[in-house]
Amino acid sequence: MVEMEKKKINKNRILGIFLPVLPLIILPTLAFGQEGSEEIDEIASMVRDQGYSCDAPSEMEKDTSDSTALEEAWIISCDNGRYRVKILGDTGAEVTPVL
Repeated sequence: MVEMEKKKINKNRILGIFLPVLPLIILPTLAFGQEGSEEIDEIASMVRDQGYSCDAPSEMEKDTSDSTALEEAWIISCDNGRYRVKILGDTGAEVTPVL
């Protein structure tokens, strides 16, 4: 009987620690999903600024092989093709079609 009470206390202690932290785990995940559509629209705008058509962007992934600490690179899929977009800080972006 004493062991069962200890197990209940341990479960309550775990819940008492986990439940207050749960929103800190879930909310950033939800926020990332909301910012994802804004990010993809921003990258698509960079593609259009370079003269390429990208009216219906469908997905985007980080190009880890071409990214550095100071310059991020992304692969974006649009209705008419895929593009590598390397963000060059305040100077704009370098856009190249991906075959």
